[in-house]
Amino acid sequence: MKKYLRIVVCMLLLASLWGCGSSVQATPELTVTSDILGLADTGNKTTLKVDLIKTTGPGDTNIYHYDESGKRVVYENQEEQCIHLDPVTYTGSAILDLGPKAKDKLIDSSNATVKIIDGNNYYADEFIFHATTLDGEWKDGKYTYTLDTGDIEWNLWGYDTSADYNSSREWSIMGGDGNGVYALTLEVSGILYDGAEVAPAKIPVNIYCYGRTCTDLALGVGYEPNVYDTAFSSGVKPGTDVQWTWANENEASLEQNKPYMNDGFTDYISVIWPEATDASGITAEDVTVTLRSNFGDEKVLSTMTAYGEEEYAVFGSASETVVAVTYQQWSCAPVYSTMTVEVNCGDLTASETFDICSVTAWMVQTGGGGVTVEGTLTCYNFYGISGMNMENAANPGYTLTTEVDGKKHYYAEDASGIPYLTTEKDEAWIGDGAEYHNMAVLGNCVFYQTRLDTTEEKTIDGETYVFQQNLARPYKLVSEMVEAGATLQDGYNLKGKNGIKWAWTPRYQSGWTYDTPQPQGLPYVNYPYGYEPGGSNPAYTREMEALYGDKE
Repeated sequence: MKKYLRIVVCMLLLASLWGCGSSVQATPELTVTSDILGLADTGNKTTLKVDLIKTTGPGDTNIYHYDESGKRVVYENQEEQCIHLDPVTYTGSAILDLGPKAKDKLIDSSNATVKIIDGNNYYADEFIFHATTLDGEWKDGKYTYTLDTGDIEWNLWGYDTSADYNSSREWSIMGGDGNGVYALTLEVSGILYDGAEVAPAKIPVNIYCYGRTCTDLALGVGYEPNVYDTAFSSGVKPGTDVQWTWANENEASLEQNKPYMNDGFTDYISVIWPEATDASGITAEDVTVTLRSNFGDEKVLSTMTAYGEEEYAVFGSASETVVAVTYQQWSCAPVYSTMTVEVNCGDLTASETFDICSVTAWMVQTGGGGVTVEGTLTCYNFYGISGMNMENAANPGYTLTTEVDGKKHYYAEDASGIPYLTTEKDEAWIGDGAEYHNMAVLGNCVFYQTRLDTTEEKTIDGETYVFQQNLARPYKLVSEMVEAGATLQDGYNLKGKNGIKWAWTPRYQSGWTYDTPQPQGLPYVNYPYGYEPGGSNPAYTREMEALYGDKE
């Protein structure tokens, strides 16, 4: 009898675990589909201003708008105009879905939170995010999440911007991926289902800042494909195990001990097979090359893309297989930080992952914009660098100069502090302009304010001179920051000038033009390089003809 009772009790317990006669439910998986898009039109500025006004600067300084017919035109009487620009406005929504079997009464999102998390070429703490809660209702296991104007703001870390309302940290047509597309990632967590917490899920959000083509600044950047030498060999002798080597001719890449994806040098990855192995039959079809970022992005390289670009090639001998990686990355995102090379040819299998660099540590300048206002704020926003501070990132030094008898003279002081004039720049006294220009290094940004009065009076040998301040570049170069103690982040290098206007090159033929209708969504042609294989982008062609004429 006791044995029978034990069996009945066990069956009842199992039934309860299976949901029979109980409200216990398995915790469902949260999935998200999102088409949230933020749009901003700069009116032909490189950044989104509060008020659009005509200023000086390089390239096309006209200010533009859409007329009644939808055509992009220049404002009349530009010098007299001051137009309030709309901030980033959002369309679309994210659908949070717990599945068709979820019961709304068991869902509790009252304490759920939404936040921005780190991603490619941005930092979560760069932003102040307001849409942090789920205040609506669930229906049929689904919740609709949206963003409103002002929900995402740039973080100033308490810096006082009151001196000039029209300059600050701003959305830039050169930010994000280098072409004004910011791919941000939100994360929702803290949703409970029948008392159990649902696993967090990500919500993708794109913000597109358009309004200046930058063709006048960038079309001179050309693309030259990498070449490789099929006679290359590592020179390593076979041993008892598989061996891997990597080589190229880029000294900077070798010094950092990482292959660079954003340079014009081919990376040779060699697999040296064990003794008595015959690997002569291995071809490119047996090799896979995969790039990955720290944020889940993945790119599998092609031996030949639809646009006729070779991204890697395979050759070698019976004892060595060489993978020549010729891929070049021009966009600032994703930031790939590893490359996995896999060989799978019958019994011959091998795999190795290399740390790589795919993006140059770089800077996007916001604020300023040719406006000469006391206290105009210019912000230098850096990406790919950790540990920035006033000592290693700011450059507050300045010299004082005046003209005497038609020659430029510098203010100088000897070892005892006695002042004198000199024509030798190397002898010049160096002042600290950090306080006067309200310089600060906060987060990934160097802040600097313009001053209209930049003169100082100095008395030398009883005579008073009026000197002009000559402030150095307010920030250190990235290479100087690293030398001073800052560190490069995964996936970045110090390649030099980065092609941040990557879309406006003869290679990509993609980007916004004055011929493009006012976008309601991302204004890209749905091909990786902006034009269909075998064709061309008509907007690009018109832009080239407008700049250089019809060469035919």
